[in-house]
Amino acid sequence: TGPGGFGTLTLYYPGGAPGATVVVQGGRNGRYEVRLEPFAERIALDRRDREGSLRPWVERYAARLEHHCRSAPYNWFNFYDFWAPPATVARAT
Repeated sequence: TGPGGFGTLTLYYPGGAPGATVVVQGGRNGRYEVRLEPFAERIALDRRDREGSLRPWVERYAARLEHHCRSAPYNWFNFYDFWAPPATVARAT
């Protein structure tokens, strides 16, 4: 997977908790529509191949995001700066 905020998916894994997505879109009459969608009953990741086992879940999430973006294409803002150069971490001496 590339850079992105996919840490949430890995949070579902240790406890076997079900996952859900929340989508908030501007709706009719200036009101917002809030949707809570089931995402997975349980996310299972292989510790030996975490990235490989995470990939289908990221693809599933991306497909749902694409669906919602297409349903309201002018109603989205991404708070994650994909285009920023990698941050350098200052080390304490």
